[in-house]
Amino acid sequence: MLKGILGGAAGLAAVGGLGACGSSGSGAADQLTFWHLFSGADGANVSQMIANVEQKNPGLNVQATTLAWGSPYYTKLAMASVGGRPPDAAVLHVSRLSGYAPGGLLVPYDLTHLASLGITEQSVSPALWKRCLYQGQLYSLPLDTHPFVAFYNLDIAEKAGMVATDGSITPITSTDQFLEAGTKMAEVTGKAGISFGYVLDTAQAWRLFWGLYGQTGGKYSFETGQSAQWDTDKAAQVITFITKMLDGKIAPKTLDYAGAISYFTSGATGMILSGEWETPSFKKAIPHLAATPMPTMFGTPANYADSHSFVLPTRFAQDDARLAHTYELVTGLVKEGLLWAQGGHIPAYLPVTKEQAYLDLKPQSEYAAAAESVFLDPPVWFSGAGSDFQNQMSTRLQQAFMGQVTPAQCATSMLDTITTMLKIPNPA
Repeated sequence: MLKGILGGAAGLAAVGGLGACGSSGSGAADQLTFWHLFSGADGANVSQMIANVEQKNPGLNVQATTLAWGSPYYTKLAMASVGGRPPDAAVLHVSRLSGYAPGGLLVPYDLTHLASLGITEQSVSPALWKRCLYQGQLYSLPLDTHPFVAFYNLDIAEKAGMVATDGSITPITSTDQFLEAGTKMAEVTGKAGISFGYVLDTAQAWRLFWGLYGQTGGKYSFETGQSAQWDTDKAAQVITFITKMLDGKIAPKTLDYAGAISYFTSGATGMILSGEWETPSFKKAIPHLAATPMPTMFGTPANYADSHSFVLPTRFAQDDARLAHTYELVTGLVKEGLLWAQGGHIPAYLPVTKEQAYLDLKPQSEYAAAAESVFLDPPVWFSGAGSDFQNQMSTRLQQAFMGQVTPAQCATSMLDTITTMLKIPNPA
């Protein structure tokens, strides 16, 4: 079906059906077009970052277009590339790369050109750089890592005996310690210990499960046309742990995303498991806020994460001078990582994370180590941010978390669903 949609894009463009795409991709000859999906505070930050890059590169003129997050954005980007009228540069979640690079929708970066502008493989954490490659070539230039982390209300955590003498959170290294910490914080609040919102959410349940599955060291094999394979026992072990957490005391059993945030910011819980993108709002609500990478409870450090990156959509005719300016834009934005970190994101450009100004940024620098153990969605064409894959996985996990199916049944059901998806050939 997707192949049909993309295959018809050129025809739609020819008759004006992609007028919106065309208007964004057909600016003045000296004006670069840039598509992104950032709104709110992130949108304001990226606008300032673009202004900073323009100021440092005289003659650079950028027309930025904000599009709706999720599937609409990715469908529009694919159709614009097929129709021959894409932006010069665009934001792409690295988890989506497997659905774009194989089909010729993107062009790889010239590493020599990047190096001349100060960006090399050594500039980015190895785990993240590896996921930006396709067939040995770099197809996406990462701006950040945005992981799933543990936020703490230090006032509550301290009363629960979870704060060391230096003011840091006492490390949690097992599931038993985690559940005990939740119990102690519940005794302090009189309500619950931990917030986790997943009900009717299209991604939260999957994010928590998949990151913890990575901690088990469990292997998986998801190959198109073949049966999906993973360690079902370890998958069930993770699901069992989460259901124990969601006992109504350690963590409320049926919170949605907004409900989990409300519990945490009102002091009804002392910890929340969520994305680092909530950092700005939590800092406003909680005077003494701390955060850590996801506690390593299953033996192997692993943090569910994704990454905003910059890609170069394929153009029918490439202008070398225009492309050179595009390189100036994307590398300049990557180096603006300190400003981008204000939104909670971990800069992908390692030199920024070593600056004192970043180290002084709390709680951002407290969970920066999560970038060293990123565990992204499996690299299959149908996975990634805003995908139906995440939605379907979350739906099945929700059934287990609510006690409607056993953890073993859930792990098997998820695997069967992935096998069904793998029977659909990559349309790229």
